Amino acid sequence: MSYLKALNDQDFKAARSHLKDDMTFLAPIASHNSADAYLEGNELLRSKYGIKKVLYEVKKVFVDGDDVCVFFDFNIESATLFASGWFYVANGKISSIRVVFDPRPIVELSATK
Repeated sequence: MSYLKALNDQDFKAARSHLKDDMTFLAPIASHNSADAYLEGNELLRSKYGIKKVLYEVKKVFVDGDDVCVFFDFNIESATLFASGWFYVANGKISSIRVVFDPRPIVELSATK
């Protein structure tokens, strides 16, 4: 997925180009209703918890029409979390992302900051 590659490369301009302006994002620790709010929220979380870089390691991708499911590890320096992301792609752009993971390592990280 070129979107996750752009995030790994910290090329947020390229990552933004894969998102519809009015995309939605839902995860255990955040939700957003636009691409800009989503990317700004990611930056806020990284700075809040002192995370310099998040790395995504794709394990498996399933595609069903416009729906893409990705199983991946995401590494936040001191922890690796397994997650599932459901991406809905319309007209070549991601219009929604729903991510499921156990947020406890992030919550524990916040307790040390």
